Amino acid sequence: MQITNTQDLLQNYAYRNDFTFFESSVPQTTLLYLKVNGIYQVTFVGGGGGADGGCSDSGRHGASRKRYHRNQPGRGGGSGAAFSGNVYLVKGYYQITVGAGGAGGPRVHGKGGARGGNGSVSQLLYSANSDMSNPKAVIVCNGGGGA
Repeated sequence: MQITNTQDLLQNYAYRNDFTFFESSVPQTTLLYLKVNGIYQVTFVGGGGGADGGCSDSGRHGASRKRYHRNQPGRGGGSGAAFSGNVYLVKGYYQITVGAGGAGGPRVHGKGGARGGNGSVSQLLYSANSDMSNPKAVIVCNGGGGA
């Protein structure tokens, strides 16, 4: 077969070294087909946990009855697990899931804010079939905990 342009090269032979197959920070699940076995640079991060809501409170304190006002910001949630490295992948179908960050907790009156939600998992699953029957986990990065 004669190669006439870059498209022929990509469809029938190896991929270019700087070719990006998938990149997203938007929570989603997508299916990708790799047609060539090889070593691929892969980076995954689980969704981060949501911050708590912080608190706002005021009143009088102790025997002195001094007025106080407390306005505390929320604490940040935990980061999701991360992986970055070169991985040998075989040709086939890969399901990519980009995890969502956890929702922030509501601001409350009193001591401490309401807890933020947990982040969700980001993962790469492999299957020889497009219906993703019997998928194998390649990379799994759990989400972070809410504050």
